[in-house]
Amino acid sequence: QNDVGKQDFLDAVDRIIGGLEKKNKIISKKDIFKSFTSDTNFIVEDLDESLSNWNGFNELKEFIVSISKGDYQTLDESDETTKDLFSLLVTKIPSTIDNPSIVARIKVTETLAYKLKSNFKNKSTEFEKTKNNLLNSYSNVLFQIKKTLEKESQKIVNPNPNNL
Repeated sequence: QNDVGKQDFLDAVDRIIGGLEKKNKIISKKDIFKSFTSDTNFIVEDLDESLSNWNGFNELKEFIVSISKGDYQTLDESDETTKDLFSLLVTKIPSTIDNPSIVARIKVTETLAYKLKSNFKNKSTEFEKTKNNLLNSYSNVLFQIKKTLEKESQKIVNPNPNNL
């Protein structure tokens, strides 16, 4: 399609009012969280295929899944290992999603991972609460990544920029 017509404009308004869409389907909060399960309380789905080579994220996913299943061996690892994991996440972030909102959510997840490790070592009563906060922050990272990819796929280009 070479021209942007009235229907294109109305469709864009519908997307803004009704929520962003991807592949002709409006993605709602319910769709994003469809992978929640009663025993894990967070998203365990895979990301867009274009991000499959992001090794840091795959390591984070393994870390989160093990914690959600009650396998706390990863919490016994050194702080240096955790630092390396999150450093790798931020430094090797794919350009398609490299923006401050995603980096900020990764930093929140990192902070909660350190807090959880501390609570685990000190046998803190805050452990379960921190664990749930960590799992929710991971969900927020995924949610923001999906929304960023979705928004990027919907960029509207004016074919006649001189006719504004």
